[in-house]
Amino acid sequence: MSTELVDQIVRNVLAQLHSRAGSAVRPESTASIDQPVATLSRIHLPPETVASVSPAHPVATSVLKPLVAAPAAASPYASSVTLSEAVITAELLSRQAPGAARVFAPAKSIVTPAAKDWLRDHHVILERGLPPANSMAIPKAAGSAPVGKTSNPSSMAAKWVLGVVSATASVKTLLNSTQTAATVSQVKILGAGAETQEFVSGAIYKAEAHGAILIERSAAKRACDLNRSPAIRAAVVSSLAEVLLTSSDFSPNVYVIDPTLKTFIELRNLVQAIVRTGIPSGTGVAR
Repeated sequence: MSTELVDQIVRNVLAQLHSRAGSAVRPESTASIDQPVATLSRIHLPPETVASVSPAHPVATSVLKPLVAAPAAASPYASSVTLSEAVITAELLSRQAPGAARVFAPAKSIVTPAAKDWLRDHHVILERGLPPANSMAIPKAAGSAPVGKTSNPSSMAAKWVLGVVSATASVKTLLNSTQTAATVSQVKILGAGAETQEFVSGAIYKAEAHGAILIERSAAKRACDLNRSPAIRAAVVSSLAEVLLTSSDFSPNVYVIDPTLKTFIELRNLVQAIVRTGIPSGTGVAR
């Protein structure tokens, strides 16, 4: 094909395009501006394209879901209780650790057989020593005693009297201590005879006090004599562990302490521990 012929064909095509463009121009339309200027023609897709968007092949859509924070891992110490008592009893556990999964006790504490049974029956783990710093104690109800304290709910209202029969040097220091006066409601120096019996009987029978504490060398004999009375439950104690054990076993209303070889600190701690046991069961006191 010659160059002249190609040029002629191109000129003819351009002339036809210009003529078509001129005929397509219309006068300015007076139609409302609300009318659409152009209409969309139907688009004919190839069969394979139509099949690709048919209901049998739905178009995948992404759904944005709200971000939900993963639950924090529960601390293994979230339901732990810390006790500071020297003796761990079943009664103490049932009162201080209901619902706990783990109990921390002092390294040298004594665990009674009944307490071991309680721990096994309730699937509670007992650990010696202090709990980790990040451990959490069980929330306490309002007005409840702090966890780890040896206080009875009624201990603040307990009224105890102190009678001294054997006055050693440590006992005299105890009598002169302001802590003793703040712990017991009455302190009295007694003789070794019937005066001591009358002091205790008057406090118990006349409901002048919830209980009595006696300091006497012949502690076992005195407790035996006092227990002849049906209203008196006397016990001899020489350590804090014995105070807790006897208190939980039969709730004495008379404690007898032998002051032999005991320091002022030991005597003071014993008296305070007895008062903290609270009101013995089955006793009353005049207000």
